[in-house]
Amino acid sequence: MKRRHFLQFASSTLATLGLSQLDIVRQGDRYGKVLAQSTPRKLALLVGINDYSGDSWNSLKGCATDVLMQKNLLMYGFGFKEEDILVLTDEDKPANVTRDSILTAFEEHLIAQAKPGDVAVFHYSGHGSQIQDPDGISADGLNSTFVPIDSPIVSDEGGIVNDIMGRTLFLLMRAVKTDNLTVVLDSCHSGGGTRGNLTVRSRSGGVEFLPSEEELAFQEKWISKLDLSEEELKEVRENIAKGVVIASAQREQLAADASFNGFHAGAFTYLMTRYLWQQTRPEPVKDSIFKISRSLSRVTNLQKPLVECNPEENSLEPLYLTEMPRPSAEGVITQKLGNDRVKLWLGGVNRYSLEAFKEGTKLSVLDRSGQKLTIGDGPPVEIELKSREGLVGVGHMTNGNGGRDLEPGMFVREEVRSIPLDFHLRVGIDDRAFDTESITTAQQALNALFRIQAMPLEKEDVQYVLAPMTSEYREQLTNQNDLPPVGSLGLFSPVFDEAIPDSFGAVGESVSEAVNRLQTKLQSLLVARLFKLVINPESSRLNVEVIMRSGVGEVLGTTFTPRGGSTPPKSSINEASASALPQFRPGDFVEFEFKNNEGGDLYVTVLLISPDRSLTSIFPSTFQNPEEDSLIPGNSTRIIPDVVLDGFQFQIANSPGLVEVLVVASRTPLRETLKVLQTLAEEVSTDYRGPVGTSSEAASDLVDGLFEDLNSVKSNNSEARDSFNDGLKHYAPAIATVLANVNQMAALSISFEVV
Repeated sequence: MKRRHFLQFASSTLATLGLSQLDIVRQGDRYGKVLAQSTPRKLALLVGINDYSGDSWNSLKGCATDVLMQKNLLMYGFGFKEEDILVLTDEDKPANVTRDSILTAFEEHLIAQAKPGDVAVFHYSGHGSQIQDPDGISADGLNSTFVPIDSPIVSDEGGIVNDIMGRTLFLLMRAVKTDNLTVVLDSCHSGGGTRGNLTVRSRSGGVEFLPSEEELAFQEKWISKLDLSEEELKEVRENIAKGVVIASAQREQLAADASFNGFHAGAFTYLMTRYLWQQTRPEPVKDSIFKISRSLSRVTNLQKPLVECNPEENSLEPLYLTEMPRPSAEGVITQKLGNDRVKLWLGGVNRYSLEAFKEGTKLSVLDRSGQKLTIGDGPPVEIELKSREGLVGVGHMTNGNGGRDLEPGMFVREEVRSIPLDFHLRVGIDDRAFDTESITTAQQALNALFRIQAMPLEKEDVQYVLAPMTSEYREQLTNQNDLPPVGSLGLFSPVFDEAIPDSFGAVGESVSEAVNRLQTKLQSLLVARLFKLVINPESSRLNVEVIMRSGVGEVLGTTFTPRGGSTPPKSSINEASASALPQFRPGDFVEFEFKNNEGGDLYVTVLLISPDRSLTSIFPSTFQNPEEDSLIPGNSTRIIPDVVLDGFQFQIANSPGLVEVLVVASRTPLRETLKVLQTLAEEVSTDYRGPVGTSSEAASDLVDGLFEDLNSVKSNNSEARDSFNDGLKHYAPAIATVLANVNQMAALSISFEVV
């Protein structure tokens, strides 16, 4: 779709909320810029609704989490005072999130209190819908709504509902006396039900559903107060009322209530919050939106966020995140618990890495100037994580003085993460398509494999789902070609937005046969998952950078380590692809430029995850002396692959889908990992040069090798420690972890799409 047409389509979507003139490259940056302004007062109303009980809608699990994330972000990241943040959730009192309660809170907390120059924020997480608009501005006569807890539907055939309409929201926004108003809506208006491991944030709607008399009367009240005629209202609704509005999905897309490691949240709100938490330096707005959109696309392809600004001239301003009063960090101290213990919020942790933030993870503390907090003239203060539930952890000050130096609001940074030796690849089983006997068989077969764990859906996060292809799934996968036949068994993404290529067998295959056939692919996925657990671009102290270029030298992506001192190159990314991953076609060439900006040598390994999820090592490419071959000298640059040094070029194969490239750099060589790759290369020939594919037989060796290379086992079990080199797969749960030090290793990821 051409950019002009995309903008027109998105504009019509937001018009149903009184929004138009979409320019997607304004999303996270405009929000951050508005929030970071120095103003007399900053006010926020945060609404989250989970418990939609009854048959007419699905309950949600992540909306209260969204509200907590936003509250912590606003308080600790943007200087909001706790007493100026009003939180409405149904966790303690459902009456908090009725239609009347939400509207009253908006009037009393935002309209009555905000003055010109203040900052105001309204966030809503919950179900959305669409109902008939008696004075609509859209061609279909519908107005998008958000759904309070007292607005169930009586019949699918229609009737009166108690929704809050976009038209109402427009009037409320117009009544707020400051232009610095930001509205975030994490809901959607189509679909409904569940998709794999997510729940869709929408309730049924359509022209058969009508607004209540109370809703229309409320609108008339504010039309009168604002001194607007109906004609004037229609005219001004061609744009948003003021400020910034961010919607988590386009009109016909699905907003995901998703499962992450130990918690549920809105996929958009989680990634938006984390992005704003980590982003503390000015950068062009298009670069910021890349990070949010690309992160979201790795969770789900089902939604693309939308944004609108008024006045329009602010849309192309850069985001000066240095105005935000904080350094980059993984979390913040929220409460002192006594006995050197503190409560932490870990909203800045990479979602891939969150599982590695377990007991034993070590964090430094930053003082108010952003420097490491020390005990007098002594060593830096160190906090060791003792437990974590979702994004909330409890830590202990290991070199403490009673915790006298620690205060709520101090930021914490990762120093060492604790990777569990008993980690698994979690595979969900589709209980809607399998019968009970098939589910039991699948569980037993999967659990019998090396480090594979079968899981029910909608309980915990899973990496893939084992399921049969059905007619319904084929209809949903409209963006994927060459789909397998109905009745074949294979792997899906967690939200069923992708059937994993080359994972489906013949129709009539039994569940046991399918799991046996998938062993090689599952083991490749397992190894890739372990490498992702060490991804640490934001927290690594190594100064490295990776630039992805096309065969003609165009820069299509970058990743770097800001805490190591790296700065991104000036972007030359095409504006037309601002919401998408870089794209290549079969036959195109791609190369990666690795910059070692350290004074000393680094040892580098580069792995590629193909659309079919097979795992290939592309650097080093020679293995006569793998340690030497993986070395990149300090203050130097290496092209990967280099046609002269490596003997090949990286040419895109004829397999559409997502390709992810993992780059691991270490001060010491990954000896055991390289030994496994060397063995695989020698199976081809003793003097082989080029990419090296993995096998299911090598997966356990690669896992054990990487654990050993991390080179720091923490265990209170001497028998387990002694058996370390004989196979880490024998570790019992919770016995041991490997500690990965951010001062010794950088692990980065960069992705592109084959079309």
